[in-house]
Amino acid sequence: QIEHNTKYARIFLLLRCRLSYLEIVQIEDYARIFLLLQFHDHALSRQFRRREHGASLIKKHAKFIEQYTGRKSIPGDFVDTEGNILGKHKGIIHYTLGQRRGLGIPAASRLYVCDISPKTNQVVLGNNEDLFHSELTATKVNLISSESLKEPMRLKAKIRYRHPEQEAVAWQTEDGVLHVRFDKPQRAITRGQAVVLYDGDIVVGGGVIENCIK
Repeated sequence: QIEHNTKYARIFLLLRCRLSYLEIVQIEDYARIFLLLQFHDHALSRQFRRREHGASLIKKHAKFIEQYTGRKSIPGDFVDTEGNILGKHKGIIHYTLGQRRGLGIPAASRLYVCDISPKTNQVVLGNNEDLFHSELTATKVNLISSESLKEPMRLKAKIRYRHPEQEAVAWQTEDGVLHVRFDKPQRAITRGQAVVLYDGDIVVGGGVIENCIK
């Protein structure tokens, strides 16, 4: 059994941080992130992973980040997709995209975290349909098997580590920004995570997700 205060538990918590968390912790070493990912898969017991889930895991994220940075998270506003204030949140590090539990906001229908804005310190809530997007843009593009994607190319795209590959069309604009348009809308495309492109078994390249488009 792996206790919460071991180095592996801390690695696990660090890996699950989203964009807003990474901005606070100021991690830029992507090679280190890759190595930590290997620890995530091979060092954590199934029992530990099975035990930690949902709102309980997010609470541990927040506690770890506060200890790591020495700063308390700053409360802010829950808003709907139109910008109307719905209530107060405990700090953006307490939430993750797609989260439904632990929000503490009464509503006639289920609410989900649809966006997290470190700049405004707001957490945007909406319905499940608000989490789906058909296209994304990415920067910090790194192409491996191709010099550029000036012409649209049919590929498969993966938007998170355990996400299945999805049929899509990808291309780059003149400014180097990567565009990926999916055949089917994808749920919870998250800014700051990587999108990886595949042509069969060949890795074409990827980038860091910057925005998502309906």
